[in-house]
Amino acid sequence: MTETISFNEVIDAAIKKEEDAVEFYLTAMNIVKYPGARDMLHSFFEEEKRHVLLLTEAKESKEMSAVGKNNLPPDLSITKFLIDEEITEQSTPQDVMVAAMKNEANAVSLYAQQVKAFKGSELEALFQNLMNMEKEHKEYLESEYEKHFMPDN
Repeated sequence: MTETISFNEVIDAAIKKEEDAVEFYLTAMNIVKYPGARDMLHSFFEEEKRHVLLLTEAKESKEMSAVGKNNLPPDLSITKFLIDEEITEQSTPQDVMVAAMKNEANAVSLYAQQVKAFKGSELEALFQNLMNMEKEHKEYLESEYEKHFMPDN
């Protein structure tokens, strides 16, 4: 028997995922010592909070098309070749970027699965847009990582 999931349950799950990302960046900001790493984490903390707000507004208005409509940067695929890093007090800006890239890549994967699961419904566009926003974050981090930690490329 197929279980039916409501619109609100789907949106609430997406909000929870974004709230988890907010918590990830907040926790990381409180752990790292390097000011530059803390500043970068703060900007992503603010972005994830914005996602929670967008999803909450979409839930209230039932308007899906307004969530995330940016052109995506090219995929550098750097994240695929990096080992997961746990953020500690001793984490360098590079360690923090790796952890953040992995976090964003996981969000892209999750939303890509949701796009497939809700194909043909009004939720497909929502998850496509969320996936695009997370891709944008991942690609931004990858381009910054390449610029700062892979100068020979």
